[in-house]
Amino acid sequence: MTSLFSTLKNKFLTLNKSSDLIFLVFLLLILHVSLAVKLMGIVFIYFFRRDFKFGFKNKRIPFFYLLMLGLLLLQYAFNAQRGFNYAVLAGLCFAYWGASLLVTHQLKYAIETQGIKKVENALAYFFVFNAVFTLINILRIIYEIHSINPYVYVGQNFKYFASTGDHLRGITMDLSTVNNIINSFGLFFFLYIRRYFLSGLCFLVAMFTTSNVGNFILMFFFIYILIVDRSRFNKSIVLCYISFLVVFVIKISPSNLNYLNNKVQSVFHLEKKIITRHWEDNTEKDQMISKYLGRNNKAPFENFEDKRMIGYIMAETEKADQVKSHKEDSVYMNLENESRYKFVRFYNQHYGDTLVSLDKAYYDKYPGKYLSFLETFAYVKKRPRNLMMGAGAGNFSSKLAFKASNVNILGKYVGKLTYIAPEFEANHLKLTMVYYLKSVSEHSVINFPNSVFNQLLGEYGLIGLLLFFVFYVWFFLKKFKTLSYGRILLPMCLLFLLTDYWFESLSMVIVFEVMMYIDMAKSELALKEEAK
Repeated sequence: MTSLFSTLKNKFLTLNKSSDLIFLVFLLLILHVSLAVKLMGIVFIYFFRRDFKFGFKNKRIPFFYLLMLGLLLLQYAFNAQRGFNYAVLAGLCFAYWGASLLVTHQLKYAIETQGIKKVENALAYFFVFNAVFTLINILRIIYEIHSINPYVYVGQNFKYFASTGDHLRGITMDLSTVNNIINSFGLFFFLYIRRYFLSGLCFLVAMFTTSNVGNFILMFFFIYILIVDRSRFNKSIVLCYISFLVVFVIKISPSNLNYLNNKVQSVFHLEKKIITRHWEDNTEKDQMISKYLGRNNKAPFENFEDKRMIGYIMAETEKADQVKSHKEDSVYMNLENESRYKFVRFYNQHYGDTLVSLDKAYYDKYPGKYLSFLETFAYVKKRPRNLMMGAGAGNFSSKLAFKASNVNILGKYVGKLTYIAPEFEANHLKLTMVYYLKSVSEHSVINFPNSVFNQLLGEYGLIGLLLFFVFYVWFFLKKFKTLSYGRILLPMCLLFLLTDYWFESLSMVIVFEVMMYIDMAKSELALKEEAK
């Protein structure tokens, strides 16, 4: 027993020499979806590394977070009359920005004190653990449905099918979108530091999460590498990634391709689909089967007079599976309907009868994301104060605004502290409720107002938006010429910031920042060596 303990201790010490294990534990905690675990992560890292020398004078980290804290305090002076519940909400907003400041300091501190290589190895271990957990997610789904390909599985009221990727949350247990984004970052990070196995691992995880927006962004930067990158090897790897992605979408997950096809047609109001329909998708085929089984639930299939009817041929081959999953489908359909009824009640309570107050023409004309930006622009144009300082933290468009509403979309909240600002209720909350009243297929990134830019302009005004670009984006952009993979990560991050309130999530921005700090540290070392 003593020998075993001694062996484990030696292995731990050896591993700690090559990797920053404290930083690895910190990453595992801070990137977890639970707010309590994130708080544990901050306490953990500051317990082992008690350093509060932020170094703003030396421009060591972005000044952005500190300025946002100051702006929030100034805003509260104008919004103090909103009551106690708003004071609590504003305090939470302050805590989130403060936590972001504490975290970014520790990211930089780890590189400065432990070295680039040890932090890189800690990141490598994190992504390996995440890939293992994602694989477990997939295997659990396969075991549950008894089907090798959940991307075409239509049982349980389409619980998986095109939404299979949504269930691949990885080690963070967060949304699959987070899993997709951090692995998209990891793909290019490991590619450019020449750890190709890890790059491929990140690509596979990103691919299996089947994010259409993520795939578009990945393809854009793949094409960028093919055009701009001088490394033939990198171009070869990227061509392999593109090939795998195309084959996966067409052969493994055709339901996502069909979903994307329908979305593009509806968004751009096209008369015809861009891609010709194909029966490999199974979507329309299974809809026909479901309709048939609904009409002929008790009748035998032999009642079809024309055995050559395609409905009969398909239903005959898949009757057993459909009947077997009928009870499960009913359960999941009831759960979905119950959830939708909850949103109907909430909508009726705040906006009146959906049949009277819902302007369907307005919400069907353009994607919800586009409408949300129109609403934000309309709001800030009403008054000079709106334009300069916004509605105030938590009053227009943010994760905490949704939480405080107690609608249970982006997390739970204490019932007695429920707070809904009039500006939020009239704009982005209503917009979100409209899309939650629609079918699950409409619950998409392109329809929800979630966006850092909506948050900054709507809640912090032009001042907040300028602080972001001048003191955050420019912090990285001014060293753009000396960066390697950072040239990809920075514009990629800006695109992803369009999709959610990422600063409040304490997730993907953390991964982005640590990778950028590593790239900047490497470029500084290279410049010093050249100077010698």
